Formats: sequence, C-alpha cells, structure tokens
Amino acid sequence: FQVEAVSGAGLTFSEARSLARSFGSGLVRMEGQAGDVVALVLPNMPEYASAFMGAAEAGFVITTLNPTYTPGG
Repeated sequence: FQVEAVSGAGLTFSEARSLARSFGSGLVRMEGQAGDVVALVLPNMPEYASAFMGAAEAGFVITTLNPTYTPGG
C-alpha cells in the first residue's frame, strides 16, 4: 500500500499496477514507441510510481522533473 504523507492519499498494489498498465498503453496508443523519452513532471505522490513503471514497462526512456524544485535549491 503506497501512501502520500501530506494528504493521506493511497493506492493498493493492484490499483498501482492497473494505473501503470493504463499509462503505458496510453503512451503507446498516442503513437509513442519504445525508446522515446517521456518527462514525468509530478510531485511526490502515489501515482508517480505508477506513471514511472507504466512508461518503463512500455519501453520508454524516462526523465524525471519535480515541479517543487526552485532555482535556489
């Protein structure tokens, strides 16, 4: 069970796997191909892991970005 500490939102393993499969297949349906680079711009939240795993399992290269980072660190 994944839980986000601030909001308390969570996903079961089954929910996370289902989201991962949906995300990966969605990328493919949008004509993405294995080896394409996907930038994930998400805060730390349970869905982040699902998006990362879905893209990876579909063969995409992932670069991660965090919208809470600031120029000063």
